Amino acid sequence: REFQTIRVDVRGEPDPTARIINQIALYPIEDAVVRVIVTATPENEALIRDRDIMQALKPAYYIAAIERDIEYPLRARLGVERPEGLTPLELLERYLQAKGADPARIKVLLEYAQEVFSLQSDPN
Repeated sequence: REFQTIRVDVRGEPDPTARIINQIALYPIEDAVVRVIVTATPENEALIRDRDIMQALKPAYYIAAIERDIEYPLRARLGVERPEGLTPLELLERYLQAKGADPARIKVLLEYAQEVFSLQSDPN
């Protein structure tokens, strides 16, 4: 059996389901094993109608998957692209700055947090 992978980018599409179905129509899916990979945003993911897509895939022998690759916007609130690379103390400091806390208060809170974090890492 032939294997078909259909990739569809629907970011910014007002009717993502129609775009997906139109893209499926371009492929020879009859009696094939088919996988559909859809790139979408959180906003238009809710507009994707699985039932309509399954109907368009009816001629396929087997539907291996309909995958959704959802592109979430970067979380810029902490001022970094990858917050998982920061230490807990750095994350706390960025959070307090983002909330507009007074710098003197941030300093005091970070000192207390440092004590708490050091207690957590001490096994005794």
